[in-house]
Amino acid sequence: MSIVLDMLIKIVLVAYAGVLITLSAAPIAGFVFLAVVLSIFHFVCLFLGCTFALMFELVRLTLPFGARSTVALIVANTLFVAGFAAFFSLSLVSDNIGSIIWSNLVVGLCLAATNLLSILIVAVFGYVFRRVRLAR
Repeated sequence: MSIVLDMLIKIVLVAYAGVLITLSAAPIAGFVFLAVVLSIFHFVCLFLGCTFALMFELVRLTLPFGARSTVALIVANTLFVAGFAAFFSLSLVSDNIGSIIWSNLVVGLCLAATNLLSILIVAVFGYVFRRVRLAR
């Protein structure tokens, strides 16, 4: 459910920004494709973050569920922002690469906020449904 919600949020955000910036001159399918690729990249980063959080068990350090989830989210979003900035910065050749990297980091951070938004929505609904099921 989280991947679908993340894709929908990214499709709306990226397509709206793309149409707004290009003034409807570019086809919307390219923006939708970019949003789907970003969403898939986010879940690859989440997988790597969860794997990193579980690696503490190799040194016999057992983290509680909340700490493990927090470490996984921090690592996943750091990988997402760094990967986004690196991919979109290194594909350009410019004399002023510092400002390009900085602007791509800002865009990556905004997209990382949409990552956290979808995870938060799914977590809240899961908590509410669990409480309703226990109340019956």
